[in-house]
Amino acid sequence: MQRKLKGMFYRTFALGLVFWTLAPGLLRACPVCYGKVEGPTNAAINAAILLLIGLTGMVLSGIVLFFVRMNRFRRHKEALSQYMVTDEGEIVLNEASKSKALSG
Repeated sequence: MQRKLKGMFYRTFALGLVFWTLAPGLLRACPVCYGKVEGPTNAAINAAILLLIGLTGMVLSGIVLFFVRMNRFRRHKEALSQYMVTDEGEIVLNEASKSKALSG
């Protein structure tokens, strides 16, 4: 099986090499990719590139802002969990946070 695949690879490679030498013009880049474009096509391609970069930046910044917000929420929740309200309505430090403060 491996020998058969190896032979197929060499045949495909040889066929591609022959095609490349006989018809090199077909394998070259189009004028748009090659960079010889003037006029409205060039402006449209540049606008499309800027749009895609802008959309990608907006999505990535949204992901970053989500994680920043989750981190702020976690810190706020940890800060609130240090305190507790007694039956008399007083706000005191939680016992677990007192032992943390004394040991650390």
